[in-house]
Amino acid sequence: MDPDKCLEELLELSEKVGNFIDSYAIELEDDAMTFAHEHPQELSQFLADINDLCDHVSALNGWMSNGGFIPQDWSKGRNTSTLPADSSTSEG
Repeated sequence: MDPDKCLEELLELSEKVGNFIDSYAIELEDDAMTFAHEHPQELSQFLADINDLCDHVSALNGWMSNGGFIPQDWSKGRNTSTLPADSSTSEG
């Protein structure tokens, strides 16, 4: 799993899902069944995007939970000199 690629795809999926909701929210609130009948391709793509979004969140969580590095964009601006010193090299 490439965390940088995963983050890139997560951000794209998030934008697609948000745009769908913004575009069709009123129609969905009025009558979801009519919307599904009148917009089957859009609904199918939306559901595929939601599924991909969930898969990417799960993959990134599994990667990072098991010691994987964070996506490069998340490490920009981090000051690594503020990390605690390795206790095995400190004098005590």
